[in-house]
Amino acid sequence: MIKRRKEIQFVKKQDGKEIAIYEQYTFYCRQITNRTGNWVCTNSHRCRARMVMSNETDPWDRVLISAKREHTHPPPSYVIHDVSIQWVKKPNGKELVIINGFTYFCNRVVPRGKFNTWLCTSRCKARAAFFHADKLSERKLKSLKEDHNHPPPLYCVSDGLVILLFLHKHTIIKVKWVKKKDGKEFAIINQHTFYCHKKTMTTINWPCSNASCRSRLITTNEDDPQKRQILSLKEEHAHSPRNYPKFWILYKSVANIVIGLHWTKKRDGKEVLICNGYTYFLKVKCRGTILWRCTYGRKCRSRIITSNKEDPEHRDIISLKEDHVHAPPNYVIAKGFYVKI
Repeated sequence: MIKRRKEIQFVKKQDGKEIAIYEQYTFYCRQITNRTGNWVCTNSHRCRARMVMSNETDPWDRVLISAKREHTHPPPSYVIHDVSIQWVKKPNGKELVIINGFTYFCNRVVPRGKFNTWLCTSRCKARAAFFHADKLSERKLKSLKEDHNHPPPLYCVSDGLVILLFLHKHTIIKVKWVKKKDGKEFAIINQHTFYCHKKTMTTINWPCSNASCRSRLITTNEDDPQKRQILSLKEEHAHSPRNYPKFWILYKSVANIVIGLHWTKKRDGKEVLICNGYTYFLKVKCRGTILWRCTYGRKCRSRIITSNKEDPEHRDIISLKEDHVHAPPNYVIAKGFYVKI
């Protein structure tokens, strides 16, 4: 008997079926008995190679009993991917799946036993298929097509709920929070007013004050307006800004909400700042400020100055200069680390 600690590797296909890799050749389990499992070469219609191993639930406990290694073909070509899958829900109850940092929504639901199609939330060509099951543990990946033409979205997950951070064409949006004498709350953006229509456990819906306008704002539900984050903003105003009365109470100063800002690290521990798809590296750290330069090099003069705080979430934007002479770089965020492609 030969213990298979290093000789044999066990992996799973996208449909959940197990594959054994031995001397660069692949085997699948054809028959299982009470004590043993019969593994044959995946090219079994031409090749007679096979293995017999003990039948253990844990692959690391399996023992190779016998092996016939006479292959009639070269080793197959294959790639082993580490697929990270996380099931979450949006605040409105809709389900999402996060695969390798990218988010997918269910496009089509079919009866049990068949598979569901999940499309990328950015509407690119990437898609995934899972076998339908009510329990999350029973859902198995059938196929995965990762043809993303964009970086992973920015999101945060709390207690199983995911909040997608909104990316806007402007980096900084100035929001003025005001109240009427009757206590009703309003948000003012670009001189247009939005009123508080509905509050949920996690979000606040702000439609435009003009009833015939389709513009609306959605923010996180925070008692302190300074802590609110914009989740989505739809500005399709077909009317002139409203002249709100001067006697409205300005109970919070203008809040600069930074959109599309993400803090991450490289594998060597160096910090990277991502703003609207562009990446910045830490150039100089002073006593009270941090200077971030574009990673493109000297040809690009873009830079950001933030306050110097250990927790990135508490850093404030002091100044921003976006004069990029190039397209955003291609990168992925894998397991929390920034990786340039």
